[in-house]
Amino acid sequence: MVKIEVPDISATHTSPLQAIDHAMRAVEAHLAKPDFWVPIGENAIYLGLVRDLPYMAHETHLPGTQILVNRNYKPLGNNARPDEGWADYEQQLNLHVRLSPVQIAEVASPLKALALFSDKDAPWQGREEAAAYLERLKKLRTFVAVQ
Repeated sequence: MVKIEVPDISATHTSPLQAIDHAMRAVEAHLAKPDFWVPIGENAIYLGLVRDLPYMAHETHLPGTQILVNRNYKPLGNNARPDEGWADYEQQLNLHVRLSPVQIAEVASPLKALALFSDKDAPWQGREEAAAYLERLKKLRTFVAVQ
């Protein structure tokens, strides 16, 4: 089986807002298609979404600071797979945010505390899941914009 690669774009994000905007555009593009469908597995569409969509604001060792990570717990835009080592969250200053526990709870999936989606309501599961996720992203963007 050929391993599909998507480029690492984590360093191109100039700020968490820019990374969130990038994610929102990706979700909106999929929602604009009349036949919403994301093939799950080893393909560029799915791997690009896994790479680019915020899964959670993960705590860092810096007090009161989180980093936006993707489903593989890597900084947004990082293409590394879960088994490809640890990411140094403290070095990715371009993706650091400062969210309160209340704000994190407000953008969390109803199915997974602290995360924007779960495996059952991931935005690639269907149109309804993607639309609900997009609303959580919009709220996350408003919280990050005032920092």
